[in-house]
Amino acid sequence: MGTIDLQLRFLLAAWLLVACDASSPDVDNPGSDGFNPATATGDIVLAFTDAGGVTQTCSDTLPVCGDPLPQCGPNEVLGAPDAASFTLPRGGRLDIGFRCAAIVERGSPNPGELTFDFRIWGAQQPTTNAIIEVSFDGTTYQSLPTRLTASDQSFDLSELSLDVVRFVRIIDTGAGDLVTIDAIEAL
Repeated sequence: MGTIDLQLRFLLAAWLLVACDASSPDVDNPGSDGFNPATATGDIVLAFTDAGGVTQTCSDTLPVCGDPLPQCGPNEVLGAPDAASFTLPRGGRLDIGFRCAAIVERGSPNPGELTFDFRIWGAQQPTTNAIIEVSFDGTTYQSLPTRLTASDQSFDLSELSLDVVRFVRIIDTGAGDLVTIDAIEAL
C-alpha cells in the first residue's frame, strides 16, 4: 500500500470518527462528542459476566467523552495497563467501549505484513483461549480470526478489512485456562 493510499485511509477514518453519529438500539449515542485521539485505552465497561455466570449490562448507551461513568463492572480493566485485572469466569464475556478514542487500522507499508492496531493487556496462561469481537456501532460485531491466547497480545483490524472500531468484546471459549484482562489499548 502506497503512502498516499495510507494517508487517504487515515483521513477517511478520521472523518468517520468526527462526522458519524451512528445510532443503534443498543447504543443511542456513540460518544463522538469530545473525541480525544490522545486517549488510547478502553474507558467504559458496557457488559461483563459476573462470578455467578450471569451477564450484567452496565450501560445501554456510550456516554459522551467526559460525562460521568456508570459505577458498574470490573473498572480495573479501564485505563492504562496497571497490573489490576479482572478474570472472566469460564464461558464469560467482557464488553469494553472507547468513548474518547477509537481503534484505527494503521495499515502496513509491506503487503501481507500485519501492523497491530490494539493490544489486550493481561497475564494469560498456556491454554487460554478467547474469541475477540470488534464493532464500530456496538450492535454489529465481527470475530477476529486470531484468538486471545497469550499475555499482552496485539491484534490487527486488517484481518477483517475494518478501518475503525470503538467496541471490543472478549469471550472466553470455556476450555482451557481462564482469561485475565488488565486493559485494552489502541496502538
